[in-house]
Amino acid sequence: MANAHRKLTQSNYDAIRDHLFERIHKTGEEVKNHFLNTLRAAIETEAWKHFADAEGKPFKNLVEWLHYAYPNGANMGQGKHAISYDETLKLTEAVSDVHRALKHDSPAGRNRDSSAETSAAPRQAVNLHAIGRRKPEGLQ
Repeated sequence: MANAHRKLTQSNYDAIRDHLFERIHKTGEEVKNHFLNTLRAAIETEAWKHFADAEGKPFKNLVEWLHYAYPNGANMGQGKHAISYDETLKLTEAVSDVHRALKHDSPAGRNRDSSAETSAAPRQAVNLHAIGRRKPEGLQ
């Protein structure tokens, strides 16, 4: 955990979220090569603790933040090409620390030991135009 001793700014946390958003909405080699490292950085820095939902409530854990709509969260599983929680679990099986963190914070109502056949938690939608942020490329 080399990043644990470095003080990060909100801009650093925003960059982690933005990179995760971009990787969640990409396919193929970009996901394999970059997504896991960015996800690890989010876990090591506890990035979700530096964001709040549309009502100003802090996120309880990593997976809740990953599923929440951009710009508050990383928008996992939302959109035509977005990687889902189940796909992320499968992709991280060989990366034990990241996989363990995802399983630990599994979506509400989901058995942590269940197979990847069950559905993920319901997702929140945020009106991006109402909060004055542009809609990132790739958001469906």
